[in-house]
Amino acid sequence: MLSSESDRKRAVGVTTNLGQTGKQFQYVPILKAKSGELEALSNLQPNEKLRIFPIFQIMSKVSATFATDLNAAWAGLPVALDGAFRSASDSSALAFTALFNLLGNAGVAVIPVIDVGAVGPYPTAVAAALNLYGPGLVLRVPLELLGSAAQWLGQFGYPTQDTDLLIDAGHVADFSPGLLAPVVIGALQQNAATLPGWRSVTLVSSSAPKDAGSLNPGPNVVPRRCWQLWNAVAPSFPELHFGDHGVLHRDLTEPPGYAMANATVTPRYALPNDWFIRKGVTTRGVRGQHMTVQYHGHAQALIAHASFGPMPGCWGDQRIQQIAGQAGVGSSGNRETWVSIAFNRHASVVCNHLP
Repeated sequence: MLSSESDRKRAVGVTTNLGQTGKQFQYVPILKAKSGELEALSNLQPNEKLRIFPIFQIMSKVSATFATDLNAAWAGLPVALDGAFRSASDSSALAFTALFNLLGNAGVAVIPVIDVGAVGPYPTAVAAALNLYGPGLVLRVPLELLGSAAQWLGQFGYPTQDTDLLIDAGHVADFSPGLLAPVVIGALQQNAATLPGWRSVTLVSSSAPKDAGSLNPGPNVVPRRCWQLWNAVAPSFPELHFGDHGVLHRDLTEPPGYAMANATVTPRYALPNDWFIRKGVTTRGVRGQHMTVQYHGHAQALIAHASFGPMPGCWGDQRIQQIAGQAGVGSSGNRETWVSIAFNRHASVVCNHLP
């Protein structure tokens, strides 16, 4: 548990470190509780870490060392844990409670996440977790239910001033920001009187493709519509923080083993307004290629492409350059390696372009 008042202040949610950064906005990525994401966070620059409040979602499996690894990667910085998906899958909140306590006991300043309208055993588990290792709560609400958020939270029995509000605009890949932004702005304006009552307010959405099925072989440029939407909305709401699902799709369902075995080797690379995604081939069959060969080729193509622009001190960019310069089995990484590279680069881009 928190040992002092200074510890409690440091553990406050989204806006914890804004005073130290001198910046206006925080970045709130919603991430899978996996090792690749932890490696990406661990290798961010110190000034970038201060701008990020990560939310981890529990998948069907979590590494036994996740808690200690997260504490090492994110020492002294706050996080949130979302167990809604796993609890719905299990019809039990035991996995959430176990991981939440493992994180807290490992020294992580963690607070829980809950959705408006949550039912079943999960709300009870969240209530029991409140203020154990960090003060506060993250409340996620779909854009269309924004008007009911404060009332629902009151029924849950927790104050808005200690709650970070996460307004979820959903998966926006198919919508032009010019069409969707007025809808989001209208919903926020309709509820403008209540927004200052929250500890923080973040607009979160997603737009990364679920897989490479819709992409062309070779290079693709995919708009980061979640980022473009926030940029269209934020000028009207100067305290609206930015959230996304990183470089991955928001769907938490684990693909079956045969799907992963036949998946293409397709790394993602963040640009200021887009993702540059190189679609490779499967590792199996007559036309398949070994994963090491493909990742080495992808790295070489990335650093040679006009879109490749190293961010200052970006570990992800450095790893791509290293992989491009070396060949051989084991030297180019695997899918987890490239998730860590992709999100590290993505987070660095966001932190360096977020006002």
